[in-house]
Amino acid sequence: MSGGYDIPAALRESATTRYSASEEEAVLDWFAARNRSASARIREVPLSELQGWSIAPETGNLRHDSGKFFSVGGIAVKHRAGTPAQWTQPIIHQPEVGVLGILVRVVDGALQCLMQAKLEPGNHNGVQLSPTVQATRSNYQRVHGGFAVPYLEHFFDAPPHRTLVDVLQSEHASWCHRKRNRNMVVLVDEDVEVREGFRWFTVGQIHQLLARDGLVNMCSRTVLACLLGCHAPRDDTPGAHSTAELLRWVNATRAECTASTDLIPFTDIEGWDTPAGAAAQTPGRTFDIVGVDVKMGDREVAQWNQPLLRPRKRGIAAFIVKPVRGIPHALVHARFEPGNLQNIELSPTVEAADGAAPAGERPLFLDDVLRAPRERRLFDTEMAEEGGRYMHARSRHLVVAAQEDDFTDTPQDYRWISLPQMSRLLRHSHYWGISARSLIGCLHALNASAVLG
Repeated sequence: MSGGYDIPAALRESATTRYSASEEEAVLDWFAARNRSASARIREVPLSELQGWSIAPETGNLRHDSGKFFSVGGIAVKHRAGTPAQWTQPIIHQPEVGVLGILVRVVDGALQCLMQAKLEPGNHNGVQLSPTVQATRSNYQRVHGGFAVPYLEHFFDAPPHRTLVDVLQSEHASWCHRKRNRNMVVLVDEDVEVREGFRWFTVGQIHQLLARDGLVNMCSRTVLACLLGCHAPRDDTPGAHSTAELLRWVNATRAECTASTDLIPFTDIEGWDTPAGAAAQTPGRTFDIVGVDVKMGDREVAQWNQPLLRPRKRGIAAFIVKPVRGIPHALVHARFEPGNLQNIELSPTVEAADGAAPAGERPLFLDDVLRAPRERRLFDTEMAEEGGRYMHARSRHLVVAAQEDDFTDTPQDYRWISLPQMSRLLRHSHYWGISARSLIGCLHALNASAVLG
């Protein structure tokens, strides 16, 4: 019991409380109205002309003049088991922990989440459904000299019995160096003022919106997955592997990983233009670093400049799922990424850039996912990545059904993990990568009541 409420029961009720067709149309109208009222202008500018940012002459790194927020430098990677075996690339360095927090309340036995329709400079489609609080440390410490972050006080002053989720989780480790966010959910009893652009949603209503391309942002998806995982009922039904076996597998994979990384100056990145140009880019790479000049209302400050990482292709993240002994399982990959704090985190079956690739370089199971017939694609929606660091970044999220006797012979770095085991691991830091957490939220949306017990 938390705050006198049976939270698992309130979650089950919340997951089954959904919009009628007319109610869903009304909330979509609310999003449209928020887009119409959003006063924003985002203009691409040369990196060398970003106000408040400078290029370090000795390294070529791009950094904020305050020394806060984040910087863009380089990283050198050696990974003998990978393709390629070594490379250098730009990477975002932000050695501070942000807060991704959702306030919740219980109304008529169902949990409700206070969410906001938030515009970020990298969003490709206007406002997206975001957590109550989505802020870096530099933002909530008001390094920018602007307004305070709304509702932040509820998360820093919350007593333990009202803190339903509080777990550090990683962000995109191919693009960011050891970036972590504090995923939090806090229960409130008192009346909370609903500010302009905020609205209460049940879990089931958010699940409905997940089926719409690009509407629920990355930060909401990771916090929601942690909420459902932290309060899923205990299920000791044997899966393909025991939880103890899975933990030993993760630890052994991490211990045996010989990959190494070193932060390097931007000027030492092979084949990349320096930030002194219009943009940091080069042919054959998967992303560019671009600069934007932003003017935006309803934010802590009305105008700012910053760099953004812009992928060149849409990503793809997919779970292959099947029943094992009657229990839903997903095929999970223990995957190295250069920005991981512990080198290996658990990823979807497939996580890659969309589009053609030479046969020898195509990720395992990619063709199985892309060639799956429509009736086996249980979930297929384009999701937006976080728009405060990434420009127009999107990934196709897929859940593909297989038969129980399919994919029985898998490589050592893959394991079939049951949905209850996946939920239990969400209670801890640095097991699941961001794409896996995002997809786990989609798994819950497929059949939330069954997953929650």
